[in-house]
Amino acid sequence: MIVIRIRIIAVLLTVAMTVTLCPVAFAANPTTVTTNLLKFVEEFESFKAEKYLDQGKYYIGYGMLWDEAKNPNGTITQQEAEQDLKDYMAKTAIPEVSSFLSKHNITVTQNQFDALCSLTYNVGAPAWQNGDVGRYLANGIGNYNNLQIINAFARLCHRASDKAPMVGLVRRRILEAEMFVHGTYTVPGGRVSPNYKWLLMYPNGGTMTYSDIYVYRNGSTYNSLPVVTKAGTTLKGWLVYAEETVPTTSDRYLQPTETVSKNYQLMAIWNNGSTGANPGMELNLANGGGSSTGFVDVSSSDWYYEAVTYCNSKKLMTGTGPRSFSPRGTMTRAMLATVLWSREGKPAVSTTGPFTDVSTTIWYNQPVNWAYLAGVTSGTTPTTFGPNINITREQMVTFLYKYAQYKGYNTTINNNLADHYADRGEIAVWAKDPVEWALENGLMEGSNMSDGTRKIRPKSDILRCENAQVMMKFSKKFG
Repeated sequence: MIVIRIRIIAVLLTVAMTVTLCPVAFAANPTTVTTNLLKFVEEFESFKAEKYLDQGKYYIGYGMLWDEAKNPNGTITQQEAEQDLKDYMAKTAIPEVSSFLSKHNITVTQNQFDALCSLTYNVGAPAWQNGDVGRYLANGIGNYNNLQIINAFARLCHRASDKAPMVGLVRRRILEAEMFVHGTYTVPGGRVSPNYKWLLMYPNGGTMTYSDIYVYRNGSTYNSLPVVTKAGTTLKGWLVYAEETVPTTSDRYLQPTETVSKNYQLMAIWNNGSTGANPGMELNLANGGGSSTGFVDVSSSDWYYEAVTYCNSKKLMTGTGPRSFSPRGTMTRAMLATVLWSREGKPAVSTTGPFTDVSTTIWYNQPVNWAYLAGVTSGTTPTTFGPNINITREQMVTFLYKYAQYKGYNTTINNNLADHYADRGEIAVWAKDPVEWALENGLMEGSNMSDGTRKIRPKSDILRCENAQVMMKFSKKFG
């Protein structure tokens, strides 16, 4: 009897050890992405049939790096671009996401998998795997609330070249994060989330304790604002210098007791007090900066000083803040439509264009619809305008060329000046006449390159200072 009991116990122990030592079976992760994700990426990237230059590299289609061997003419069909996107997901994004999840024994849902693949497509796997998103996943995503996860996504919003935060990337990150935590794939008008609002912080010589981008739930209260410090002085407050991307007109400081309802860009303003510290931006704000423009970032010694002064006085271009112009910043399609609409006297528009990405309540609704009705633009597709896409030099003069036609100005072309530029072959077919017209009328000038050639740089994003220069020349020539 005792022997039997011992045998039974031994068997039970063996079974127990077998169960304990077996590896834990995890649910399988997705192995593909959904069509909803592909549509989401396509919506954000916007299809471009011709290669374009962005931060020193050429891209094509839906934001893919241009492969000269594959597309020697620098053109691509929409069907080819869609296939390239699918191939990238299958060959790069899915394996990189799957590898990370497998390494850390992590199981995710399909919408979470899609969000990580979208991140990989836009910023690369190392960016999120080595950042807070990867750390949260490795530690157990259940240990973090939705707002913490959304903030982790939002922090991946900086331009690679100079680490500057970009509003367009903040918008995209928040919508990707909503895909991750809520399973939503919708891209709302203007690409602005209705559920979460952000603060983009510029420390103005100070040091942020953790990040320069913070996301809050819409309708909540800030309670406290991010901490920023600067040696020798104290913070006066966070100046609201832009609502979304629209410059404010008053010097208002955000208060922690306010209800979260809008997206703001904020600048730290410092007390000069009795510390003896350089008053910096606060003094410049009070004195209107180093020039009569009132902009602290435009000096009378800058080559674009006259152009900025002219455009500001004619109310063609305003600043990006109460006292800042951001001359080296880029122009978006919505910004340029607004410049031309302002030149036209800001006419009221009651007819709505066909663009699904232009909300009826967004600040550029009237300018974009006016530009469409005036024949200045036809959009990036029949139903999308691409308001937040940076506008290139050839696109800018095309807008202006069509505006000149709308006004009845002389758009006759007499010469072939573009033939004298080394990169003339890069000019899009639809931009050849506008570029030639701009050259003949002195609105556009080429650049002397280090190799001794002179180039138009048609695919380069136009800077705000360059846009001001063109608008000044245009207005002085045509009235």
